[in-house]
Amino acid sequence: MQEKNNSQSTNVKNKLDEAKSILDTQKALKLKNHWGSWLLKIGQYLTGAILASSFFQDALLAQVVGFLGLLVLLFTFMNHRFRPDIKFMNAKTRILKLTRLIRTAEDCLSALAAKEKDAPDEFTIIKNISEGIDEVERSQHLDYALMRRKLSRRFAKPVNAVGNKE
Repeated sequence: MQEKNNSQSTNVKNKLDEAKSILDTQKALKLKNHWGSWLLKIGQYLTGAILASSFFQDALLAQVVGFLGLLVLLFTFMNHRFRPDIKFMNAKTRILKLTRLIRTAEDCLSALAAKEKDAPDEFTIIKNISEGIDEVERSQHLDYALMRRKLSRRFAKPVNAVGNKE
């Protein structure tokens, strides 16, 4: 019996470690996308402001003004293509879900250790952690699927009324 409890405790610990690992990954994604969004916006606004200023347009060479215009286009394209602002918000939401999941699992384990009568068994705790991880992974997969679908629509060949590609 003791061996079975140790095995289940190890399984719960492994699931908690998996959830914490995913949480760390989401925190890194959040940070990366936060900085990416911020840098793209600053680059876009700063370069756009320089181009909008007639003083700078008169003082700079035509090639430099053209290059700055290309930079604005590049920053805009990257911002629309990669959408770090949306990825940041989605990662933030997943972090909140994972934090709540881990906290709930740890509370359930504490209740189980204290032998409270309404404490869930370890199998239920493991199942809840797995379901929470699945939900977070589905959410992240959906983010990537939506980004790919938007791109494929943008670059897809037009379809005529019959349904044939032109």
